Amino acid sequence: RTFRSFTLSISIAFDDPLSMMSRVLLLAVVLAVLLLTPAADAKKRGRKSNRSVVYNAVKCSACHAVLDGIQAGIDATEETHDVQVGFRIDAKVRVPYARTEYRILEIMEKLCDGMTDFVVDEAPLPSDTDSSDSNSSDSSSGEGGKTKKKRRHRWAGLRKQVVRRKDAVHGNGVDVSKHVKKVCSNVIDAHEDLLSLMFHRSEKHQAIQERICEQETSLCPAGTAAADPDDKDEL
Repeated sequence: RTFRSFTLSISIAFDDPLSMMSRVLLLAVVLAVLLLTPAADAKKRGRKSNRSVVYNAVKCSACHAVLDGIQAGIDATEETHDVQVGFRIDAKVRVPYARTEYRILEIMEKLCDGMTDFVVDEAPLPSDTDSSDSNSSDSSSGEGGKTKKKRRHRWAGLRKQVVRRKDAVHGNGVDVSKHVKKVCSNVIDAHEDLLSLMFHRSEKHQAIQERICEQETSLCPAGTAAADPDDKDEL
């Protein structure tokens, strides 16, 4: 009896024009979802790819900005008194408060949240006409044998973009603060102890850049550490 009732309901549903219209509308909605989903996924992948290109272009300079920020925090420390610290039970020394582990950790704890105004100068658009520039476009054959040029991301091919803070002189530029904050969080979370030790010892800024940005994190290629301004006479 139940099966007969179900069969009767199906038969009535197919015979009912309203039910048929509902089915047509439902089918249309399903087809629309199926057609739009790949396009939405492709757009999402494109945005993710663009973010990756920009991140790779600024990551080295962002790492340098993180170390510059720690040094700036040390230099801006108002307390100038010395503090007695002990490295071993039988060895105690006095160091400036700005170079204590406590102060350096305090600077790093607050640093990343404050990196909200970093930009880079806008990269040039890839050429649509210069076929000799491999970084400007990709060629592909379309209908009728015509060659189509696919626009590349404006930062594709750039190994490094120098991040800077926003200023009125050079204009706003392209905001990359989120990428700088990402680098900051990754560097400090993974190398907090090493950073604290190196800044506590007042090691050369170039040496810290080489150790952190090149050796420990591989955010920079070898040889990109900037020379210390105070060491120009020694070079």
